[in-house]
Amino acid sequence: MKEKFHEIIYDCIASGQVSSDRIALYLKDKKFYKYWRKRKKEEEVYGQQEQEELKASYKQSLANKKERENK
Repeated sequence: MKEKFHEIIYDCIASGQVSSDRIALYLKDKKFYKYWRKRKKEEEVYGQQEQEELKASYKQSLANKKERENK
């Protein structure tokens, strides 16, 4: 498989457009598998950072609400 298709294929897999047998076939390609792992790791890190930001925002929102109530 040509590397120029890695991103497209990954996006199709992530959005559920590819069957499991086809995914297994793609992952047998060593270059694509390496790309897959890198992309997956990046997305997991991004998701964790996003969750932490949401929690912090929620906590700040609650603190602001309590402050308004106490005035």
